[in-house]
Amino acid sequence: MISVIIPCFNSIDFISRAIHSVLRQTYNNYEIILVDNNSTDGTHEILLDYQQKFPKLISVFGERKKGAPAARNKGLYEAKGDWLQFLDSDDELLADKLEKQIAVAESSKADILAASHYVYKTSEHKTEVKILSIETGDVWEALVLSKLGSTSSFLWRKRAVLAVGGWDETKTSSQEYDLIFRMLKKNAQLCYWVTPQTIMHHRVNSISRSRDENRLIEIMDNNVNLRLQIKEYLRAAGRSTKQLNFIDRYIYTYLINTTGWHPLRLKKGIISAYVKKKLRQINLDLPTVFITKFFLLRLKNKVKGKIFKTIKEISKIVRSQI
Repeated sequence: MISVIIPCFNSIDFISRAIHSVLRQTYNNYEIILVDNNSTDGTHEILLDYQQKFPKLISVFGERKKGAPAARNKGLYEAKGDWLQFLDSDDELLADKLEKQIAVAESSKADILAASHYVYKTSEHKTEVKILSIETGDVWEALVLSKLGSTSSFLWRKRAVLAVGGWDETKTSSQEYDLIFRMLKKNAQLCYWVTPQTIMHHRVNSISRSRDENRLIEIMDNNVNLRLQIKEYLRAAGRSTKQLNFIDRYIYTYLINTTGWHPLRLKKGIISAYVKKKLRQINLDLPTVFITKFFLLRLKNKVKGKIFKTIKEISKIVRSQI
């Protein structure tokens, strides 16, 4: 059995889409666990209505502790299945996801199935569709690069998740990659599914796209600190200097690209202050040639962007004169 666990917080506008994406599955050995996490918009009543309509399939629980990890853990400890499908309430599954992925996960004797997924970004009545593909090479590099999938695209073996104590309820971002890291340290095995069968819907106020400066710093800090933990674990395990330097390069690139901060043109603001302080604290081992190439590439891309913008403006003027 697969237990599909859906944490819900003020999900009235999209929870039905998520639930119906499970009810449409071609695989029929599953249960749906809906966990209301302090909703105030009528979500709880919708969940109870689905439970009444599908009493053999759907169970509804409440979790007072705030945050998706706590709600997922509530579902984890109530789950009857051998496998877990955590589904965020604003995401959806394609109809054959469970059927195709459980076959691969079982046959490979894996603990985690990592999978690519679609991202639907809707703005001004226009939807942009992207595929976020996974890396199937070195698992540690894929972990550092966040290229193993997202929460809703994975399948998890329940006993392996329980073995590490479930989700870390103190984490406010990078939650699935923290869980994978702790499972890998317990020798969990991964298998892969490269065809997207999950749709992530980006909303304006989603955590990963927050524009609030303090929230952005919190997300960045979670991301960087997890990579530092991975680095220390691999160092203790005797991994090569090359792999450790790869993590340093990732951290540096992530901090600079996320903020647009430049060491030769210091910007004011709490985000730039955070980046400067963080780089001083962690003392990354980066060759001078890497930093030089990095900023030359940024400068090249910036110049190309300005040229492209100028060409577009000239073309617009020319067209208006014809």
